[in-house]
Amino acid sequence: MKKKYFSQLFWSWIEKKYILKTQSVLVTAKADGNILKSLYNNINIFYVYNFPSINMKPIKTNSLKKKLNLEENNKIFLYQGALQYGRGIKIMLNLLKYFPNAHAVILGEGPYFNILSDFLGDGGVFCKKIMEWSQYD
Repeated sequence: MKKKYFSQLFWSWIEKKYILKTQSVLVTAKADGNILKSLYNNINIFYVYNFPSINMKPIKTNSLKKKLNLEENNKIFLYQGALQYGRGIKIMLNLLKYFPNAHAVILGEGPYFNILSDFLGDGGVFCKKIMEWSQYD
């Protein structure tokens, strides 16, 4: 934990030193932009959403459904990335109650993990299956 603290301290120092020297800052989530706006005045923020274009749409397979023993007609809401506040993960989980044949798969780690675990444990979500992987193969 100490190593992570010093790493965050170092990158925070780098950010403070150089962010006001930039013409603009690119972020991938509104929450990140809001944090930066609250910390630094007069910075120009652009949002770049990190999802592929329709031209990069992969060929559809059912390999994840097979891995999870889900039926072919089930839908999967997939979140892959850092588990951080403001990424819409709770919103996605709450949507499951409106899609009876849907399951959520979350691949990632981060500071929001314990909050999500508590949220799921409180029954704040209607889940048929909750799984945790240390590695996806």
